[in-house]
Amino acid sequence: EFSDREHMERIVTIDCGGMVFRTIRNTLNKLPGTVLYNMVQKGGELYEQSCVFLDRDNRCFASILNYYRTGTLSQPANVDDSEWSAELKFFKVVDPNFAFLTASMVEKRKVFSGMPEDPGFRQKMWLLWEDPSSSRLASIVMATSVTISIIAIVCFVVETGPSIRNRDPEWKVPGTSLTGADAQNILTTIESV
Repeated sequence: EFSDREHMERIVTIDCGGMVFRTIRNTLNKLPGTVLYNMVQKGGELYEQSCVFLDRDNRCFASILNYYRTGTLSQPANVDDSEWSAELKFFKVVDPNFAFLTASMVEKRKVFSGMPEDPGFRQKMWLLWEDPSSSRLASIVMATSVTISIIAIVCFVVETGPSIRNRDPEWKVPGTSLTGADAQNILTTIESV
């Protein structure tokens, strides 16, 4: 009789579509609610036995098993989307690339990207500058920032035009009383703000 720890460290063999895969039970225990997870639980096929046959696509199974090992799920290049989707559905594996984010997952991502964990002034300032959806003021700050950036780019492009670069004191901007030098000074001032 094995202890729970020894039981989960035992090697299991999975024959999937004629290709043999070996792993330890503990690897299959990583994704609760999936078919392979259920197989290594009490009453599952791989709990008492050490081998099982699955009549499924072995190309997809290799990627799915690798997901249990590494936490990264990638669709094999030679498998079309409908086939991949059917295999994920059979094994009850949720593709993390298309999973809906929960509020706690969004919060963890914000903390990972630099947001202070403790609520307070620092967190409010971080949200103001980094997350436009956090408040109305943050949306205004983002819109203002984008507008200023666009104006600066337009000014830079306009002042490189030959009509503005012309520093001839007699030259005037068409339709205005501004000289070329005046126009360039105005654009440079706007760009630097």
